[in-house]
Amino acid sequence: MKTYKDAMGNEVPAKYVPAYDKAKDAAAQAIFESWKKEEAALARLWRLTTDRIGKIRELAANRDRVALGKKGNFSFRSFDGKIEIRHDYARNVIFDERLSLAKELIDKAVEEMSETADSDLRELAAAAFRPRGKNRQLDRSRLHDICRMNIRNANWMKAVELIKAAEV
Repeated sequence: MKTYKDAMGNEVPAKYVPAYDKAKDAAAQAIFESWKKEEAALARLWRLTTDRIGKIRELAANRDRVALGKKGNFSFRSFDGKIEIRHDYARNVIFDERLSLAKELIDKAVEEMSETADSDLRELAAAAFRPRGKNRQLDRSRLHDICRMNIRNANWMKAVELIKAAEV
């Protein structure tokens, strides 16, 4: 006897499942399996592509005697110039909860460094932690700029360590 599993995990005999729900289930299962198969094929294609690009990068480094890092953009063309292959590397960085602690420490450091900390100085520190862009993400380069500043305040230095550690 055929059964269907409902959203709660209960086994429901097929005779109690409406034809419409059976059709939806069959379509959903078929679509899901098709996508799973295609995702696996794309993963294989991605590995094959990156391996081939890696080999060309090595050849380019040997030919030009230039050290090409594993990161960074790289492109090349077919011999006839009609096909261009580009490997654009953009690192997606996520910061964990230590970043909020770093912001608190930087705010404290600004207060300590200037007893009369005017709004301009506070705005400078706050700007590094302000999300931007259409995705409203933190600007990694702003945070790295803070880390490169030669400020010897104890809270500031702790905040710099937290920023570096928070980058996942």
